[in-house]
Amino acid sequence: MPMFRSWVPKRIQPWIYIAQVICIQFSCGVYLGAMEAVRGTTALQLEELLMLLYAGLAGMAVWFPMLFRMKFRFTNQQLLITSAVVIAVCNLITMRTTNMAILLPGVYVGVLITLYWLGHKRWKVWKLFAIGFGCILVYSMWMYFYLDFNVPIEQYRLGLAFRGCAYAILAVSLMWSLHESVHDLQHFFMALFIFNVIHMYLAGASGYGLYTTLFKHFMADNMARYGEYITLSTIDSQLLSTLNSQLSTLTQSVMSVTLKQIFGQIIWVSGFMTFAFLLLDIPRVRTGIEKVPYWPVYGIKLLSRLR
Repeated sequence: MPMFRSWVPKRIQPWIYIAQVICIQFSCGVYLGAMEAVRGTTALQLEELLMLLYAGLAGMAVWFPMLFRMKFRFTNQQLLITSAVVIAVCNLITMRTTNMAILLPGVYVGVLITLYWLGHKRWKVWKLFAIGFGCILVYSMWMYFYLDFNVPIEQYRLGLAFRGCAYAILAVSLMWSLHESVHDLQHFFMALFIFNVIHMYLAGASGYGLYTTLFKHFMADNMARYGEYITLSTIDSQLLSTLNSQLSTLTQSVMSVTLKQIFGQIIWVSGFMTFAFLLLDIPRVRTGIEKVPYWPVYGIKLLSRLR
């Protein structure tokens, strides 16, 4: 390990870096993974939280192309001290917000599985992708069957653990695949920048827009279907006083059905991706797919026939 004094034992030198990384990881002022909970506890608007999220992701991604030069321009001691000062200042600024100490143990399990699979055993990445999407499938099914407004939040912890495990497996596997495909260290950080912009920034915004559109569509359709049972002709004059409670119950029921419909769509997609990557893990299937020519080849053959 470089940049250490000679009197520091070599066995604890890597653990010093790990301890510093843990301190940095747990220094977030606001945990944006649980956006709805943060929104309720801090009274912030959803647009403000999304701005914080995407600004942080974009800032982290933009830093990667400069990382190679900064590494050889400054020492590790200077970089770590500067990072610690910046984090301390940011935490002082965000002290007025409500901090959320949330542990997602599934993320650590996913990272350990990926490191054991790729780093120790050197197995193929296809089945690991299948395991990641399988965890998303388990999470979606858990939420589909247990989602209800009367269920305590503690019952969702196992499902959220599977979701964190899935995200960790897929993120580390994609990063590993990028490392294996780009062997030039000079171009690796630029590829890392493009990868982070696509999967953190663009994919995150696109996914949020897709889920919002699906929620609005299913919510409006379900309100039109179930709301027709509550009309002025079916409501007794004595029950007008309880109309607000009936509408509130209807809204909660329709929202629960809408969320289950969205999770049902995720079940189909994640199940298909799991099955597809399991097929790609079979050598015969993977070799057959590699022999299939690209679409431009089909286009050239089609044009030659038309001539």
